[in-house]
Amino acid sequence: MASCVRHPMAVAEYVCGSCGHDHCAECVVFPKGHGRPPLCIPCALEAGGVRSAGTARPTRMSRREVRRRLKENEAARRAREEKVPEPVASTVGAAGDEGGEWWGDFDRLPDSWRQTY
Repeated sequence: MASCVRHPMAVAEYVCGSCGHDHCAECVVFPKGHGRPPLCIPCALEAGGVRSAGTARPTRMSRREVRRRLKENEAARRAREEKVPEPVASTVGAAGDEGGEWWGDFDRLPDSWRQTY
């Protein structure tokens, strides 16, 4: 997964519908509703009439590249929604014995519970 343009430690969930760059949920707005592609904050400010000199907008990609990236992001989002996480088995003993290290087995956690850096 890609990282956000402004927050390198955050996972990018959205692609800007104007410039085509990857952004996290904090960096995008949905000015036309959730059915339309989001815009990053600098592109939304420019679309709203704020001068582009003060917005520090990233370089713009070609319209064809933006559309391709939007389709890829939508397909990946649908694949994540369709994927059902497997249940995590309990390591607690039959008599309430907590001898198993339930906190040490991170490989069995679903991907949505794990932060990727």
